[in-house]
Order: sequence, then structure tokens, then C-alpha cells
Amino acid sequence: MCFLERHKRLPLHTVKKLNGEYFERTTLQALGLRIQLGHLKGECVNPERGPCSFTVLHTNRVHLVNIDFCRCDQHVSDRQQLLQSRWYPATVYYPKTCTTIELLNQFHILTLAGKISHHEFYLSLERLTDNLEINTPNTRYKAFMRIVHQFQAERMLKCGGRGCTEDGIECTEAGQLAIVCPVCPQPGVNLPEGWEAANEEDKYLYSLLVSMDANFRLKNRMRSSDEADPGLITGLAYFVEPKGYSQHLKRFAAQTDTSTCSGFKAITMAETKFSSGMRSTGVGMCICARHEMVRAVGDLQRGERYCNMDWVLLSALQSFALITLYIIYDIACQFKIHFKERMSQVPAKFQLPDGLEPWFAIPKCHCPAHKQECQTPHSLNLMPGVRRTDGEGIERDWSSLNPIANSTKEMGPRFRHDTIDDHLAHHNWRKLVSLGHTLCRKSLLASAESSRQQRILEDITLTIEGRNESIIPMWTSMIRLWEADKSQPNPYEFTKTHSAKSQKEVRLELIEDEWKALAAGTRLLHKTTPTSFLVACLGLEDKQRKIRMARKQVDMMPQQATDLQQGCLTIQTTLDRIRSAQRAYMPILESLIAEETDETTSCDIEDMPLWLPSVVDASQRGSGCLHGLAAKEEALREAQCYDALDKIRALQRGKAHLVIYKNHNIRGQRPSTRAQTSLDRLNDCICMEVIRYREARVALLSLRGGGPWENILQPLHDGDLRPPSTFDIDDPDDTIGADSKKKSQKKLQAQHQLGEGHKKASWVWTTTGTLPEEDDDDFEISEVVRIEWAKARARALRWKEEVCLLREEMCRVRITLQVRAEWWRSQGTPWEGLDPDTAEGVQAYAFRQAKVNDTLLKQFTEL
Repeated sequence: MCFLERHKRLPLHTVKKLNGEYFERTTLQALGLRIQLGHLKGECVNPERGPCSFTVLHTNRVHLVNIDFCRCDQHVSDRQQLLQSRWYPATVYYPKTCTTIELLNQFHILTLAGKISHHEFYLSLERLTDNLEINTPNTRYKAFMRIVHQFQAERMLKCGGRGCTEDGIECTEAGQLAIVCPVCPQPGVNLPEGWEAANEEDKYLYSLLVSMDANFRLKNRMRSSDEADPGLITGLAYFVEPKGYSQHLKRFAAQTDTSTCSGFKAITMAETKFSSGMRSTGVGMCICARHEMVRAVGDLQRGERYCNMDWVLLSALQSFALITLYIIYDIACQFKIHFKERMSQVPAKFQLPDGLEPWFAIPKCHCPAHKQECQTPHSLNLMPGVRRTDGEGIERDWSSLNPIANSTKEMGPRFRHDTIDDHLAHHNWRKLVSLGHTLCRKSLLASAESSRQQRILEDITLTIEGRNESIIPMWTSMIRLWEADKSQPNPYEFTKTHSAKSQKEVRLELIEDEWKALAAGTRLLHKTTPTSFLVACLGLEDKQRKIRMARKQVDMMPQQATDLQQGCLTIQTTLDRIRSAQRAYMPILESLIAEETDETTSCDIEDMPLWLPSVVDASQRGSGCLHGLAAKEEALREAQCYDALDKIRALQRGKAHLVIYKNHNIRGQRPSTRAQTSLDRLNDCICMEVIRYREARVALLSLRGGGPWENILQPLHDGDLRPPSTFDIDDPDDTIGADSKKKSQKKLQAQHQLGEGHKKASWVWTTTGTLPEEDDDDFEISEVVRIEWAKARARALRWKEEVCLLREEMCRVRITLQVRAEWWRSQGTPWEGLDPDTAEGVQAYAFRQAKVNDTLLKQFTEL
């Protein structure tokens, strides 16, 4: 009896009893313990027996207990009696199953931090109860799911302050439960008075950067229905309000989005065949690009369509007053084209303010996958006001959500929404509490890097001004004109120096031809157009060349080795996507791969043949390749040759000027080492372009055969890689060679024997349209120098912006925390008609939340 008396207040202990041979497991129920609810001392003058085999889920096992409800004069409802004992009932009336608050808290933190599913956690409870699975109690899995669902929803409502307001749940607005980034500009909260009138140079301090993307792993099967699973907080946190979203999508049921940029981007998923049996093929999300806190999420029905992403984006921006907005999206070059027209078709409350012209950018790691003409206008490295934002934060956010994909795939529609909302709230909270250390660390790095980049820019500027004082203002004006109007000459790209068409122009012509063919009724064999397929293959060739060159480097640093492996992985994933289109356009592909497999052993990914029409025997192209595919590659290869020659000439000019300046002006070990590093980098670039030209010419020869064109696009030998005579650095009086190394005595003798009248210019410089006029002073400063100076200027400006903004953000986050703490204290006043116990709880919770914000404010201030 002493044992049972002591356990009246510890009814969920696991116990054992001696059976004469060993201690065997038993239960307090089997020993006769009855648990009295409704009284702290465990005694009631009018108890009422509860249901037989009342089930309680606790952290140590599933318990079957005997309970008595209180029925004396002071009794409260059965549900309240259970909650007073910290047991959470599965139903409001006649409960038979409960879960302890300790278990719910434990599961909640485990599922948020460890991504453990409901099913896995419940199985662990059953194993703790009986690992032999002989006397396992009847499953309470569904009851456990209902309790967890309600518990998660209640916690989010409490954290959103809705429990501290009369009729708080009913009056909750869409998105009100979301944890808002405390650093992003919020008028009336963390912005100074008069921020709207900031001058042009300071407007970026009050700009908002958002990033969008889609995730096709967070699918949802056709399980349950909206009626059977209505959800508890759907639309009140991160997922967009479902009714308006659904009505908006119905207006675009037949929408088809076609990309003219890259055939292997997310837009091609719009008509995916893998949507069968799926209620949702994934989710689209919009986040704060600077601090990676989620703002809005929406389901995707047929891939990453514009109508879905428009609504998600505009929902995320609904509560912000903006003067400058940056939208970062991996298909921004396509998304922005008809953005204004699409925005006019959403309700007025979602539309952006009149006069606001958003900037569109592509994440830094995604940018190289786009066409060349899409890169610089959307580059975060070159765009004013974006600071050092990389735009890839949303990819990092996906990594924390992907582990729950398997469990949420089988959930009902609204339970899935509430579950994902809960995980997003946890994600945002972890970001918030770490902001102090994050901003402090970034500030220290930015200050040091900004100083370094500014010194580099000053060194380059002084060097150029030593040659021509007027060139820097001219280049600066060119950059500003281009930033204001992208139709102006691009200061970050080479100017075409020959009459032949560039790859950009050829690609555009081929795409226009394909559009005309589609309009005439021609059907595509694949979602990726033939031109996009060929362009992607040429881009993949460039990546393979870079990997091959990188492997030649000895004594790699760990980070370089990691980047090399990542590059190989990128090639492999891109190649896998390309093969799908290639099988449609090149039926001969399988036989080519089979022959290669039979004849050779496995090779590295950078040496993997791509099997373009140029490597197929001429006799087999007619039947093995789509009609016209070889002609398209021929046009692209010719343009590739001319573009490579353009870059070789520009790089050679830059190298010549750098060597001359080094020989005449630079002395000392440190400046010489820096100059030599620049020369080595230029030599690597030249080598890459030479390889590109040679491989493109071989492909062109295979496709076109010999002819007069070979007199223009000649074989490129190492001896042809020298500057034109007007820039020839092989001066007979110069003891330093083009490689910036001291010439040997043999070379000095040879160059004195070869007089100026016997020197022959390389064919690279005599091709029609390549040589400047003799009195053309523009070539005195190479385009390479202009581009390198412009990039150095952009780097210095972005780091300077980063330093200034981080100071503003560190101030802004403290103001927001202070405002939130004061708001929570204002919520501690109970409303009229509230019972004393609940009023005390409302006040205590509000003051506790205020203390949380005060604690964070103090920590952030002391860092």
C-alpha cells in the first residue's frame, strides 16, 4: 500500500516486481492503483470511475490506467480535469485517450529538429511498451495524430499572440501567425522617420530583397479531402489563403509557360507527366533573400507555373510599403517579361504600388546556366543596391524541409499544410535567435573585405589613369547608363570585332525559326527545343573543359578539391537531363553509347562524350539525327569559333598591356608577385579559349567539310598566340618575355636576328575586321582592362553596400525586438468577463514572451 500511495502523484512510472526468480515488468494498473483527477491531494468525496483501460501516451511507454473523475460541487469538465493533470485528451467529450504534455513537447522538438515522423515516433512508444509485440495495447496512432495536430496549431496561435486577445482565433488574418523577419524594413516598426525621402544613394538601405523557388520533393498524394481534413490554421501562417488562391488558379487552367532561355530550367516542369495521382506536385516559396526567413508558400498543381508563383510572391509582399524591391528567381529573365500584365489580374490588395519598378535578378549559382545575354543584366554581382546577397538562401531552406517530404506526402491536404507551417515556424525562429551572431560575423568579414576590395580598385584605377586620365570617367558614365537602360552598350561584355554572327545572334535566329515552325503547326518531340538542347550541350562542354584544366593543378587546397567534386556532380546531373531530349532528337544515341561501352572502359565525367551530330558519321546523320539538327549545330559551331577568337584577341591585348606596364613600372617582390598572379590568370583564360576554338573547329570541319571557310578559320597553333605587331612585346631591347619571365640568352640572340621587316603577324589578327585602325586610340586601353576594372568597381561597391547595410540591420533588429517586447507587455491585460485562472495565464504568457524578446535584445546588444 505504501508503494501505491507514493505513486498516486507519479502514476506514469514504469515498475517491476519480483516473481521469485527475477524482476518482471508490470503496471501500476495491475497493482491496483486508481488515479483521482480534479484534486491536488488525490481525494474526492464524490468520485466517478472513468472508462476502463484509459490510455495515456507518455515519454516512457503507452500506459493503461484506472482513473476517477471528480463529481463534487467544485468539479469542472472532464477535459479540464485532464488538462490540469497535464494530460491532453484526444476528444472534447468522453475522452478515452490522452497524451501527456511532456510527450507532446518531446515529440515537437524531435520532429522539428530531427524530422522524425509521427509514425516513427509512435512505433518507438510501442517498442518501449512491449518490444516482443505480444501485449502491445490497441493502437492509438490516429488519436495521437489528432492530438499532435491540435497541439501544434495551438502553439502557433499562442506564439502569434492570439490567445491574449478576445476572439483572437476568429479575428486572425491571413499570414498573421508567421514569424516575420525582424531585420527586413517594416514601416512604423524599425524604419526612421522620413525614410521614404531618402536620396538615391541611400535608398538601398530601405529596399526589400525576396527570393523565390519551387520544390518538387514536397508532393502530396490524393489522400483525404478538404472537407474531411479542413485544417486548423491553413492560410493563417505561411501557406497562402486557400480560397482566393484556388479561385486565382482556376482562371489560368490552360496556361502554358515556355522558356526561350534554358530548356532545362524549372519552367519545363509545367506539364510534367509525374502529376498523376498527385494533389500537389510540389510547393512554391518566397523568402527574405537577406536573412532566409520564409514569407509565403503555395502548392503547385502542374509544376512551376507563373500563376502559382505570382500569387505566392504577391502574398509575401502584401503587408510591406516599398520604394525599392528586388525579386531573385532562377528564371527571373522569363518571369519578368509579362509580370505587370499578370499582376493586373490579381485582386487590387495584392498589387504592387504604382510607380514601383522591381529589379529582377538570378541567384549567383544559377546565373551561369542561363544564356550569356541573360547573365549580366540579372547578375547580383553587378546590380546596384543588392549588397553581397547571393540569392541562394532558398536552396539552403529547402535542405531543412526536404526530410519531411516522405511523411507529408501521405497526409491529408490541410494537415499537411499545418505540419509544414509548423516546421517553417521553427525554421524562422532558429534564424531569428541566431541573427545576432550572424550579423556580427558578417559585419567583421564585410569590413575587412570592403577595405581590401577598395585598395584593389584604387590600384587598378591609378594604373589606368597613368595611361589615360579621361578613360575612368568615360567608363563610369558607360556603367551608369547601362544600369539605367539595359539597351545601352554593356560595359561588362566584349564588343564584337568581326562581321560574323555571334553565338547570341545565331541562337536568337534559330529560336525565332523554331517559333515560326511551331506557329505553322510543327510539333516538338520534346519539351526542350532543339536549339536549347544544343546550347545546353555546348555549355556542358565548357564545364567539362574547366574540370579538365582544374585537374591539372597540383597541391589543391581542400576547398578547391571540394569545388572540383561539386563541378563533376553538376556535370553529371546536367548530362542526365540532357539525355532525355537527346534521345528524342538523336535516335542513334543508344547505339553510340553501346559501342562506346563495348570499346572502352569507364571514363571520368569530364571526358564523357556528349554525342552531338558532329561526332556522328556523316552517312548516319540522316537517319540517326533529327532533320536540321546538324545544320543548327553547324551554325552554332561557326559562331563559337568567332566568339572564341574575339576573346583570344581581347585577352592577348590585355596581356600585352599588362606585361608592358609591369616591365616599365613594377619593381619589388610584392608588386611583381601580384602582377604575375594576374598574368597567370590571363594565361589560363587564353588557354581555355584556345581549347574551345580548336574543339569547335574540329566539330565544324566534321559537319561542313573542307572549303574556303578554312582560310578564315584556320588551325590555331601555339605560335599563333601572340599580340599584333603594334602591340608586340618582343622588343629587341626587352629582356622580359611575354610570360613576364627573364629571357634566356638564346632567345635574346634569336630576336635580334629577326628584324622588324621579317616579322609576320599571326592570322588571328589579320582576319577581316579584327585589326584596329592605326590612329585608333580606343585600343590603347584594352576591353579586357575595362571589363576587369568595371568588375573590380562592382565588387568594391557591393562590399561597401554590405558594410553600410549591416550596420543598419544590426540597429534595425534591436528596434524590432524592443517593439515586440513592448507589444507583448501590452497584451498582458485580460479582457472583461475572463475567469481568473485564464486571466492569470494570459498575463503570464504575455510577460514571458516579452522577456524572451528582452533577452534576445540584450544578447544582440552585447555582441
